[in-house]
Amino acid sequence: MLMLASILGSALNPLDPEAYPGRQTTVAAFNMLAMIISCGNLFGTMTFVLEAVVCESTPNHHIHSVIARADKLFGFGIYMVAIGLQGTAPLIVVRAWISGLGLAARIALTAIVATLYLAQSYTFFGHMEDAHPIEASLWVKLFAPYLHRREPSHAAVDELAAGLRYLQQERDKTLTPVQLGVCLDEYFVACADPLLADETAFLAIVEREAGGRLAPAAERLARKAFDKVLDEALEVMTSEAIRARRAVLPDIGPGVG
Repeated sequence: MLMLASILGSALNPLDPEAYPGRQTTVAAFNMLAMIISCGNLFGTMTFVLEAVVCESTPNHHIHSVIARADKLFGFGIYMVAIGLQGTAPLIVVRAWISGLGLAARIALTAIVATLYLAQSYTFFGHMEDAHPIEASLWVKLFAPYLHRREPSHAAVDELAAGLRYLQQERDKTLTPVQLGVCLDEYFVACADPLLADETAFLAIVEREAGGRLAPAAERLARKAFDKVLDEALEVMTSEAIRARRAVLPDIGPGVG
């Protein structure tokens, strides 16, 4: 924030070119860059703040469709913030060249800033490539193309697109008790160990059988049926464990700890 405040100060109170004889062009470039960076930070921050205020009152069931349509908005905001962040290092270098430092000092400072910038880019964009392949498909390709790996980014984007298409489907599918019973049999036959049962995987089978996203009441029915079958399987395992305990310790009564 202090850095942004200082840049804003430079933008609102630009340097006087007459105070730097022979460097008027460099001073003009510094003043212009400071103003561009300040505008980028202002417009980017304003975009995100306004969207956050609007989304605060958006119902939960509608938020996914809002996100799916917000690509242009978030793209603009991120581009503006990127202008502010990526333009700051060149601004520092330009300021060094009009600061009265000797030529050797200016060259050394430029080399140091460039080295630190490359180190930061390599560290951050390398992390983004590994942990956030969707964002990397744009930003790493733009600012650090030597780190970009195409296949993981494309796979992550395809997965995200499939997820958004799923969330935009209407929740209007139902199924009969017979169909639900078939789904229960299919899942629990494949899942031999009840301790490894996964409700999400079961619901995926049910939605495949129903042909789309389940209506809220139908999803509730599927969850209750899953829980009931799983509880019965766990009850059987509990009884077997108690019988095994009594077989190992026949002298301990049923009421003893």
